[in-house]
Amino acid sequence: PVPALGRSTGRQHAILSEKAAGMAAELTKLGHPMLAAVLSVGLGTSVQAEPPVDTSPPAQEAALGDALEIMKEEESVSIASRYEQPISQAPSNVYVITDEDIRQSGATDIPTVLRRIPGMEVMQTTGADFNVSVRGDNQLVANKLLVMVDGRSIYVDMQGQVYWKALPVTLPEIKRIEVLKGPASAIYGFNAFDGIVNIITKSPQEMKGTTLQFGGGELGTISSSAIHAGVQGKFGYRLSIGHDQNQQWRDRDALAYRSDKF
Repeated sequence: PVPALGRSTGRQHAILSEKAAGMAAELTKLGHPMLAAVLSVGLGTSVQAEPPVDTSPPAQEAALGDALEIMKEEESVSIASRYEQPISQAPSNVYVITDEDIRQSGATDIPTVLRRIPGMEVMQTTGADFNVSVRGDNQLVANKLLVMVDGRSIYVDMQGQVYWKALPVTLPEIKRIEVLKGPASAIYGFNAFDGIVNIITKSPQEMKGTTLQFGGGELGTISSSAIHAGVQGKFGYRLSIGHDQNQQWRDRDALAYRSDKF
């Protein structure tokens, strides 16, 4: 006769097998087939081997659940290969700045936000002019970094540069900023020689309602924005206005820059 302990252990293995198989299927859907395979192999080994007396299936269950939650929370990026994939599987050096990072940074413009990324070279020459580059290629008119908003280039071809202070997006509208450091001309074209910055904005559903933001600082710095978004059936809309300005460094009575965004 089979001892009662053996029958109980067999039932516990069967329950653990069913739950772990479900977790393996979910890992495959999330784009982690290798982790799913490791989980399946480890499960088969544990079923064949005699478990220790003090092994607790609920504890193993909790560990598998924690690992799955970590996979779910992993950032997805599309900048490296032009389709969504977990950042751990991106074939390039990719960094992500989230909307929470932007909010906590206290930055008033996008170049200041990009200073958080190791290896990004942000050079401010006046109160209004920024030059951003990577890989030691920064200059007064940096033209080898592709900058996009929602996948559309905002590079000014005629003048060969990007006007960072005039980007047509306010900070509260940004969902995340994806940065790829390294050449990507094979995918994006000639001016992606040093890297890519893709600014992804929030959908009307994510910004439902009205958002107001106002900030200021020394040298006459003012940064303000107002956004209203909503959804009506299958139709979504987002309206935003913003005003930015600051004074010259050498003459605090003269404006260096003033921008009204709509």
